[in-house]
Amino acid sequence: MRFPLQSSIAFLFTLLIMTLGVALISFNYVENEEVALLAADDSFNRISRETATQIRSLYRPAEVLVDLSSRLPAAQADNYAKRTELLQFFAKGLRNFTTITSLFIGYEDGEFFQLRVLHDPEIRQALQSPDSATYAVVSIETLGVQRLRTTYFYDEQLNLVTSQQHDASDYDPRSRIWYKKAIQTKEQIGSGLYLFHLPRKLGATLAQRTPNGKAVVGADITMHDLSQSISNMHITPATRILIFNDEGTLYVRSDKSLPEPLLDNSGRMQLPNLSNTNDPLIKAFGTLREPSKQDDTYHFNFDGRRWRVSVTQLPTQNRNRVYLSVLVPEDELLADVRKLRDRSIVISIIALLLAIVVGWWFAQRISLSLRKLAGAAQQIRQLKLDTPIDVHSKIAEVDDLAQTMRLMKSAVQEFIEVARALSAEPDFYRLLEQLLEQARKAADADGGGIALLTEDGLYMRFAVLANPAIDLHVGGTSGKPVSVEPVPVHHDGTDTAP
Repeated sequence: MRFPLQSSIAFLFTLLIMTLGVALISFNYVENEEVALLAADDSFNRISRETATQIRSLYRPAEVLVDLSSRLPAAQADNYAKRTELLQFFAKGLRNFTTITSLFIGYEDGEFFQLRVLHDPEIRQALQSPDSATYAVVSIETLGVQRLRTTYFYDEQLNLVTSQQHDASDYDPRSRIWYKKAIQTKEQIGSGLYLFHLPRKLGATLAQRTPNGKAVVGADITMHDLSQSISNMHITPATRILIFNDEGTLYVRSDKSLPEPLLDNSGRMQLPNLSNTNDPLIKAFGTLREPSKQDDTYHFNFDGRRWRVSVTQLPTQNRNRVYLSVLVPEDELLADVRKLRDRSIVISIIALLLAIVVGWWFAQRISLSLRKLAGAAQQIRQLKLDTPIDVHSKIAEVDDLAQTMRLMKSAVQEFIEVARALSAEPDFYRLLEQLLEQARKAADADGGGIALLTEDGLYMRFAVLANPAIDLHVGGTSGKPVSVEPVPVHHDGTDTAP
């Protein structure tokens, strides 16, 4: 099977451009995808660092304040009047560090002293706070067998606004986790994250035993700012950022400031678990997550999408570890890369079409010259020598071939003319001179001669010699004899002919 040169050149040219285009697009896509994933990992690390830094910044003031408060003599006081000496110090701490919502002390006899700032409307409503009140002190004192609860309201300058007496309280600080943990050690302890009863926000409790071991000083820290900042972190529209613990308790999710609390069997509010949340994606993550892959990045598939997951442990004052997880769909993560790839494909297709046109034109230019030469060769084969070969090409090989064919055609034409002359010339010597002239031109020689064998066959005698360059012409029709001696053909049985 034969193929036209034009089609072959155009096909090879197109194939080369297509292969190069596919290779470049594939390489660029792979490289850009890798860059995008590395950028995503950098974003994961940045979010983890920022969140860890924010948590440390939330804990650090409370740690210092609790430590200092536990060393104050008034923290070990046995009645409300002496304990009010703490108000100035506690109020200043709450003013300076707005993430601390309350400072409190629990005593070994079950008494309790707490200063709470009244910024949150939910707290003001629950405590029925006067409008002029800025702080509320909750005091539980034991009088004999009776436990009395009193709420004192103070303005910003710590002037008493009013007080409220309540029924006997069943609240006992000694039954709380923070008290039980702190009373057993000299070190400061943390409760871990949990949902505050009032206000209903995510927070943590820090606690430390007093030097005499008869009371525990504590502070409640709200994680509301952390929840808000997590909600504002977005890598892509569908990104989910979660904070949860080893048991899967969900503390924070980026699409909501706080997960919807659930009621347990006793009717108490509790935070949802990853596996029972109302978000199908988070539920799937809770089911598929691998506890062994902490501080790691991996993938899982959900609802036809591939999700990239990063899990990092956060610093908290509790043995129950807390993790930050970022879930990002790869189709959104690589959206810009794929747009770039699609644009590259469109541009490559346009370039390919242009390359086909250029390749076809270029192949046509080459094949046109070769087709003309093929036609000229056909005319030479048919001895049609009248039409000149007018073929010129920028391609050296094609141009050389055209020049060679022009010379070949000229030579054939001259030999035909010689043949015609031989058949038409009656003068033998003139015919010899014509043959010599044509041979000299064909050989591009300055001169030459024709020698004829004598009748006895022993010598070669020059019949004509000619060299126009030196105006030499003897023998033939010149009328001048040839002065060159005949050349013997045989001598002692040896051929001496030139």
